[in-house]
Amino acid sequence: GAGGGGRSRSPKRARGCLVVWLDGVRYFLQDMGLTQPLSVNWSSCRPRLRRAPIDWAAALPWLLRVASAKEAGHLGGFEEITTGEEDVESLRWPALDAIPADLPAYSSPCVGYMQPPAVAVLPADFSLAALSLLSSLRFHCGGQIAVFEVDVSPPRLESFALDGSCGYSNSCKHTEPCRCPRTPVSSWAAWSRQAWRSFNAQLPGRWHLRTVDGSTRAIHHVTIVVFRETLAGFEVLKLWRQATEGGHFAGWSVPGGGIEFGKDTDVWAAAKREWDEEVVGYPWSAVVGELDVAEEAVNVKGCSVYRRGPLLLCAANLGVTTVVDEKVGGTVRTLGLSPRSTSTVYAPACKAFCKRVAHEPMPLRAP
Repeated sequence: GAGGGGRSRSPKRARGCLVVWLDGVRYFLQDMGLTQPLSVNWSSCRPRLRRAPIDWAAALPWLLRVASAKEAGHLGGFEEITTGEEDVESLRWPALDAIPADLPAYSSPCVGYMQPPAVAVLPADFSLAALSLLSSLRFHCGGQIAVFEVDVSPPRLESFALDGSCGYSNSCKHTEPCRCPRTPVSSWAAWSRQAWRSFNAQLPGRWHLRTVDGSTRAIHHVTIVVFRETLAGFEVLKLWRQATEGGHFAGWSVPGGGIEFGKDTDVWAAAKREWDEEVVGYPWSAVVGELDVAEEAVNVKGCSVYRRGPLLLCAANLGVTTVVDEKVGGTVRTLGLSPRSTSTVYAPACKAFCKRVAHEPMPLRAP
């Protein structure tokens, strides 16, 4: 069948690895019990980072079988939503038999910050036709799976130590070895940065924005500042957040969240979705209005910003933060690099909404 294929070895692809990016469907995989705990020694890691180490690679055999079956016309094909309850064990044909249950895949213990993205890593010389089908699977959550190559081989799972062999500099532009000052990072952190760059290269062009400092960055987070003008000045709508395991503090905050691969077409779509998910009872269309005006790139006092009618979008390049542990037995350890580029949408509240809330208790606070 066209949905599978055996493994083959190619010496030309011996260096590097394949990454299956599962972050867009992470909650689906967890809810359906398709993952398992990651067997890595986390005893020396920061408590916040060892909350829930997950072996995302455990879900790969099932996902590959579903994709292969759908490609062959079973399970309703790719038009049908993948529910997690598909019975692939009862299906028998050579394409499925070619998918081994013990794939040579493992999960990276660190790629990002508080909640590392869900990824599975495969050897660069691993070849399976069904891998290319994973991006065609559809899910209720709207997320999407991506498969791409990283031209740097991942280190051993235990390689957290700062041995001086890997360094990171956000300012060095040299392509050859140099003596520019560098922040020492573990080999995992160095590989994580390459994996993150490779993933960003897969993203649609509308995710890549000019930041206020003139650089171009893939934006993965958006906050929404809705304001109104009063006689006393400007007021910003804020929500009370409870503290969460994801790192949110307890207190007043503006809505916002991550831009989700496969679900959001761009930052504007993510802003609308996040607002509607967090500000229940006050939909985006009633508070801000419809986004029926084309985007326009403008320059405000030397800064690159984006305008859409009365709405303004600013993207900020906050660099990359190195996540470093305390010293453990005399050894400094680090778990990863945290890309910090983000964006903010500034939106004036509709007059009708302002009149409505004039007599209602709303969490409006002066900035």
